[in-house]
Amino acid sequence: MNRLFLARIVLSIILPMFLSGCGEHREFQVPENLIGFISDIAIDSLGDRRPEVIVREIKPGVVHVAIVFDLKDSVRQDDWQVRITPTFDPSFHWSPHLTPTSEHIVAQHVFRSPALIVTSVDHSLTVIPDLDMMKNGSPVEWYMDLDALTNKLTLGMSRNSVKEHVLFVRDTGAIYPPRKAEFGFFVLTTSGQELVTNPFKSASEFIWKKWGATQYAASKFDPEVLEKYSEHTYNWAFGSWRESVFQEFVLNGRKVG
Repeated sequence: MNRLFLARIVLSIILPMFLSGCGEHREFQVPENLIGFISDIAIDSLGDRRPEVIVREIKPGVVHVAIVFDLKDSVRQDDWQVRITPTFDPSFHWSPHLTPTSEHIVAQHVFRSPALIVTSVDHSLTVIPDLDMMKNGSPVEWYMDLDALTNKLTLGMSRNSVKEHVLFVRDTGAIYPPRKAEFGFFVLTTSGQELVTNPFKSASEFIWKKWGATQYAASKFDPEVLEKYSEHTYNWAFGSWRESVFQEFVLNGRKVG
């Protein structure tokens, strides 16, 4: 019996919560390997189609969630979301881009090392979009968002536009053609105070091993080019823009900056 078949059996038994459509929210039984970290996951429908969801444990502490819609007709839907609620009250929140209001998002355009991270004194929860699925092609761009006030981690698909300088907001006009629409993400969990001392460790290691190392090895990157970039950056920060960018002050009797 293959893993995919087993995953679908498990899905039909213990994961009805993933079938929350059109923003509808249901109580559900969280998968055992996520108990203690996630209290709720809600997935929107796409048009009138509910998703097929495949959950697979990659290894202890790493779970992959794949979401598939089999669309029979074109669907016009401005926004589609997956909303994740942690069980714990995080004391640390991290998102790779600024989203100062509810309309702002971390657009796919700024997916450099995309991850949403929340931690408490003894729990760490990290959500990372599946970049392989994203690269396979999506008719609508992906995005992320983290709302610390409501304790929600959101992944989604929507058109976007730039509103202020480099800040992105959702836009209208998303259209999904009549074919399969796929979305996926990884959930990384750790517990214990020592494990969450560095909240970036698990995300950095995962992204590097999953994508970064392979792409770096396959590239024809010249280390001397990096030196030129570094020189330019240092000149910008400490030279031409020094007065605007670099700030110095005294902390506990020491001059720092």
